[in-house]
Amino acid sequence: MWLRGRLARRRLRNGELEGEGELDPENGEPGYRELELSAVDPRCGDAPGHATHLPLACPPVPRSRRNLLAYLALLTLVVTAAAGLGRHLARPVMTPVRPGAGERLERQTRALIDEAIADVERHPRNAAARGTLGLVYEANDLWHAALATYRQAAVLDPSDVAWRYRMAVTLHGVARTGEAIRHLTRLTETHPTHAPAWHRLGAWRLEQGDLGGAKRAFEAAATHAPERGAGLSGVGQVQLRRGRYAEAAATLERALALEPDAQRTHYLLGRAYAGAGRDAEAAPHLALGAGAAMQPLPDRNDERLLELIANAPAQVRRARWWLEREQPTDALPLLAAAVSERAEDTTLRCEYARACVRAGALDQAETMITALLLSAPDESCSHLALAECRIAQERWDEALTAANQAITHAPRHAGARLARGRALHALGQSPLAGTTLLTARVIDPDDPEIALALGQTLLDIGQADVARTHLTALAEVGPGRVDLLTRGAAALLDAGDPATATRLLDVATLTAPGDERITRLRARLEAPE
Repeated sequence: MWLRGRLARRRLRNGELEGEGELDPENGEPGYRELELSAVDPRCGDAPGHATHLPLACPPVPRSRRNLLAYLALLTLVVTAAAGLGRHLARPVMTPVRPGAGERLERQTRALIDEAIADVERHPRNAAARGTLGLVYEANDLWHAALATYRQAAVLDPSDVAWRYRMAVTLHGVARTGEAIRHLTRLTETHPTHAPAWHRLGAWRLEQGDLGGAKRAFEAAATHAPERGAGLSGVGQVQLRRGRYAEAAATLERALALEPDAQRTHYLLGRAYAGAGRDAEAAPHLALGAGAAMQPLPDRNDERLLELIANAPAQVRRARWWLEREQPTDALPLLAAAVSERAEDTTLRCEYARACVRAGALDQAETMITALLLSAPDESCSHLALAECRIAQERWDEALTAANQAITHAPRHAGARLARGRALHALGQSPLAGTTLLTARVIDPDDPEIALALGQTLLDIGQADVARTHLTALAEVGPGRVDLLTRGAAALLDAGDPATATRLLDVATLTAPGDERITRLRARLEAPE
């Protein structure tokens, strides 16, 4: 315990304290500066001390000590702030990654990249800005630039799992699968609840033939995303690989209960049913999922990737995906954007015009077709687009003329022969239409539109047995083609094949259970003859 000199001197005179001190001025007055006591009050906390007979309270803190404490507190604040600033400044300032000099970039893609780079330059230590630039690169198939940018984002914010996850995805995108698996394995160790990482890891291990590792990863995905069916679907696929069909069917049924629209799961369930000898149950599921690939469990950036697609090839791929599902209105804006970047691409402009016809935007299609015929009169696709537009308008003579022109420029074009066969059929020339459509089917045996048109034409000329052989090909069509499936089912009923017609309706029902066309055809199936 330390006492000011004046108080110490007074207490010494009263005989209350024992000790030694030395006179020394403080604040300009004489007094004892220090006094070492033989007895201290333990309540004051200065020393363990002994019991004391002092009736006094703990003495006040000296002014010099108060000043010292204040200085220490201020110094602590300054040091803490400096440490935080130091940590911030310690983050590296990295130059934004730019596309390679040899990359051919469309105007929209370049504008999107420039905007993202400008944001990075405004916020050079912001991991989210850097990650967005990586997403722009990934969405537009600039994989190496995406990988380098995600690395930078991960350095800026090592705690954010998103950029490390996208790094693994881009590693796989550039065919470095082994490295991608190792990276994702480490990621699942540090972030064990990240379900998309587990699901991707399962898919990649399955690609490598590691069934045990794949199953464990898919099970973890199912555990951490119990509301989604993707993890269970992966487990079912592993069970299929091991030949456990009944077990796989049960797992895949649970997956479908969570996500009824998952085409890949439908396909796997169809295979499981077929392997278990349940062929009748297998058929609609196999048709529904034919050609469907495994879809990754989405993370928070997957939807953003779709929004950032700006290059024409990616836009066209996405547009064709919509067209395959009979949703041309969703394809049109993507094709329009692609055409604006590649106005010189006649094939792309033709595809856009034909999509306009399918979407019922006939005025827009007319404008495009007129420009095509002026700029590319020798291209078969220009005349084919015109033929399809005239068919939609039921101007059959003009449709036939345009289709013949398309065949003149491309005799082996199955689509042109399909248009000619439809026009001939509508004009009452069914035998000639049948010959034309049969040629088209030989050229392209996998086109279900040709199979349907040929079957309908053969029915009109009394060849129901031959018609059935072509119409049964429609059983492989996926459920998204509701219009095609219902027209095919009607033709099969006319051909006397209610069993195949029922199969087509079962597939269509998976996508559109309340569709009036399906309801009418089921009523026709159930009606007594």
